[in-house]
Amino acid sequence: MKPRRHLEEPHSPGQTTGAVFLHGAQTSQYAKNWVAFLVIISYAVTVNVISRRRLRQFYDAKPERRQHAGAFEDWFRLARKARWRTFQDARSLFGQSDIAKDTASRRTATIFDIGGNKYRIVTLIDYARQTVLIAHVMDHKEYDKGLWKYEI
Repeated sequence: MKPRRHLEEPHSPGQTTGAVFLHGAQTSQYAKNWVAFLVIISYAVTVNVISRRRLRQFYDAKPERRQHAGAFEDWFRLARKARWRTFQDARSLFGQSDIAKDTASRRTATIFDIGGNKYRIVTLIDYARQTVLIAHVMDHKEYDKGLWKYEI
């Protein structure tokens, strides 16, 4: 049996106008599987943050940083659960964030303020691949020197 495709008025109350309806036993099962796959993919995609180790090394290096370990771990957890498409999406989750386009490689870096504006996480975000590369973690004083811009 060939599937019939049509763009008509809904046949039942649950269907919407203008939707593509597939009829037939085989096609119906195919369509159900495809919809299930899309639902799973939409919920399974999370941001890949590279790497948590860099955060841990930074806050474990000095005792005064360890008291802010929770802030770094919270940032990591929230970033992993996010689905950012633009910088504005990242900024809506982390209000204290900024971008820098004046790096040596001309790549746009996204900077997150952590621990009450005491620390910075400098990242490179690939929105299409949902990947965040932690390029640098530093305190405010080191960030203000601007040397990190030449290492990206």
